Amino acid sequence: MSKSENLSEIKHTGLIVSLSGNTAQVQIEQLSACAECHAKSACTIRDKADKLIEVQPPDNSYAVGDKVLLYGAYSLGLKAVLYAFVFPFVVIVATLFIGNLFFTEIQIAVLALSTLVPYYGILYLLRNKFKRIFTFTIKKLEFEL
Repeated sequence: MSKSENLSEIKHTGLIVSLSGNTAQVQIEQLSACAECHAKSACTIRDKADKLIEVQPPDNSYAVGDKVLLYGAYSLGLKAVLYAFVFPFVVIVATLFIGNLFFTEIQIAVLALSTLVPYYGILYLLRNKFKRIFTFTIKKLEFEL
């Protein structure tokens, strides 16, 4: 595998935990950067979490308990960061600057933080559209990576 291939995809190994119609739930273990640290046993930071990812298998040969490779485009991770963190930050900062012209500091702070409620509410309402955008593909693993 070339270095450019490695950077163009996000890859995780996972386990199919349920199948329903044409949708599979794949459980992956998400590790933080310090998961391999030699001092992790003494550290109190939570360094791993199990996540469930919904995918559509390419065929009917998948079963519950199958080990799979879950992969998606690297650009999807960047888009997710934009929607989850960058855009809300821009909304808050814009609200702070505009609000500074009309309101007191306390009012501006409350207004800026309250802009997150409709922002994330809109993201929630558009979740089905995001499911079509943020898709992963799976491939059966014949051996452990």
